[in-house]
Amino acid sequence: MKYPHDVLKVSPFSRGFADSPVLKVYIQFVGWVFVLLIIGVWTDAIIEWKIL
Repeated sequence: MKYPHDVLKVSPFSRGFADSPVLKVYIQFVGWVFVLLIIGVWTDAIIEWKIL
């Protein structure tokens, strides 16, 4: 996620909370975890398909 602060612009958070740097880091972290999870699931599916 290149611009995690853009997510906050469309979220219902208050202005003070949306400017929190901790929240921006958290959103970026969750985004990367999601991407890695998708990559892991696809890799596992491909490996299982090759074995069968």
